[in-house]
Amino acid sequence: MLLYGCTDIAFAPHGAYWRGARKMSVRHLLSPPRVRAYRAVREREVEALVQRVLEQVCRGGGVRLSELLNDFAKDVAGRIVLGLRAAGDNGWRAKVDALLEETNVLLAAFHIGDYIPWLSWVSHVDGTDARVRMAFQRIDRILDEIVDAAATRETPLSEEEASDDAFIHVLLSLQQEEPTPTAGTGEWRFSRDNVKALLEDLFGAGTEATIIVLEWAMAELLRNKGVMQKLQREVRQARSTSSNDHGNIVGEQDLAGMEYLRAVIKETMRLHTPGPLLLPHKSMQATRISSHGYDVPSDTMVIVNAWAIGRDPEAWESPEEFRPERFVGSGVDFRGQHFQLIPFGAGRRMCPGVNLAMSVVELALANLVARFDWAVPEGEVELDMEETTGCTARKKAPLCAVATQRCFS
Repeated sequence: MLLYGCTDIAFAPHGAYWRGARKMSVRHLLSPPRVRAYRAVREREVEALVQRVLEQVCRGGGVRLSELLNDFAKDVAGRIVLGLRAAGDNGWRAKVDALLEETNVLLAAFHIGDYIPWLSWVSHVDGTDARVRMAFQRIDRILDEIVDAAATRETPLSEEEASDDAFIHVLLSLQQEEPTPTAGTGEWRFSRDNVKALLEDLFGAGTEATIIVLEWAMAELLRNKGVMQKLQREVRQARSTSSNDHGNIVGEQDLAGMEYLRAVIKETMRLHTPGPLLLPHKSMQATRISSHGYDVPSDTMVIVNAWAIGRDPEAWESPEEFRPERFVGSGVDFRGQHFQLIPFGAGRRMCPGVNLAMSVVELALANLVARFDWAVPEGEVELDMEETTGCTARKKAPLCAVATQRCFS
């Protein structure tokens, strides 16, 4: 119900609809050329993030990083996916936050009917079904408002904050113009519910990964001062010798040679995989895991524990240590070719938004460490690194830090 009959990209069954929806999303939003086209949006939002940090520094006290990173990720997604800034007095960002949080909790809840179908009635008795229905009704109302505003171009904020290239406008044009073939039914037209399913998928999953990686990266850097200083030297040196004029921010063109920055991000995702358990898969045919002699029948639900893989001592030396140097000079990447590091999955069902998410993470992290010196709040001996439980693994205690402004030379 929550995902409109599993017509989003993440949960749609393999077939013509899933292939068409994924191809359309990649072509109009997630391909390398489209990601590059949104560079100016990312740089403007990073500049706004830096300004918010400065405002909190000037007020004194700690910088509420978790709050700022959450707002930043929502604003980037709002500009690119919806064509507007998802903030302001209308409270859209707060409503979307609450609904996505409840959706994550419900999707991660244990539904016994998923494993023992004849016990599905238990979800009705224990109130799970009622919670799902209420959550869906609230989510559906918000998404209807978003779609209606885009269709009439009555955006909640000023027209200068809107974008004709926003993904929602592409979806609406496809709904009107391009029938999409799907398995068993011939020609099929992109419905309003399909539009809402993809928006929920992209707006939710796209922001969550960005928030989690940035929050954990900053937490680990605060705990590991040597790593923080090494990263700051790399970023500040690259910015000081850059011929690109980006004013007071590190621009995307400055990131090209920052190997240690990418190593820090990889190490963060190894230790703190945004989604500890990858989305459920299904075996296409019967197979045997030869090393253990374990038979897996066809059509078996398969859940991959990416969190455990990232901490496997057979794959990683000193796996519990935050050591970005392990990736320096290494060809190991997170794009599905190296199975010891698969935070975005692998194969045909790999998350298609990895390029967009990483472009946002790299730019934001580079600017945070370049523009400020960071320290844990006075009196706090050690950061609380406990994770939340659910579909995603955020830092349980909000991250707060003390920042001191640095000026570019």
